[in-house]
Amino acid sequence: MQMMLQGRIVSTFLMFSLVILSGCGDHPEQTIVGEWVEIKAVYENYTDIEDDEYDHRKVTRHETEQWIFEPDNSFTIKRPHQEPVTGKWRMSGRGHILKLLYDGENSNDEVYDIKELNNKEMIINVDIDMEIRGIANFTFRRKVPSVPET
Repeated sequence: MQMMLQGRIVSTFLMFSLVILSGCGDHPEQTIVGEWVEIKAVYENYTDIEDDEYDHRKVTRHETEQWIFEPDNSFTIKRPHQEPVTGKWRMSGRGHILKLLYDGENSNDEVYDIKELNNKEMIINVDIDMEIRGIANFTFRRKVPSVPET
C-alpha cells in the first residue's frame, strides 16, 4: 500500500512538473520583440516589379530590411535609401499569424504565416490565401546589440 501511495505521489509530481515546464517557454509575442535583420528573401512565381497585387491585396516586396518590433505592439521597418515605415503589429491564431497594420491612409496591411520563431531566427511567408501561400518567404536573424569595448 505504501508503495502504491509513493507511486501516485511521484506520478502526480511528474505530471505537475511537466505542466509547469511546458508553460515556461516564451510566448511568440514576447519572442518577436526586438530588432530583426532580413538575411534572405525568396520569391516564387513573382514578377520583377516592386509590388504586385493578388486578389485585390497588394504584396510588398521586402529585401535587406531591418524590422523592429516594440513591446507596445508598434513596429518600424527600415529600408535602404527610403524613409522608415511604421505601424502596429499583432499575432493571432496560436501565435503563428503575424499581422502588420501600417500607419497612414493608404496603408496596405500585410499578413504573414510564421514558420519559425525563436530567439535567433524568424522565418515568415506571405499569407494571403491558400492559392498563393508561400509566394514570398523571408528569413531574419535577431540583431544582437553591440557591446561597447572597455
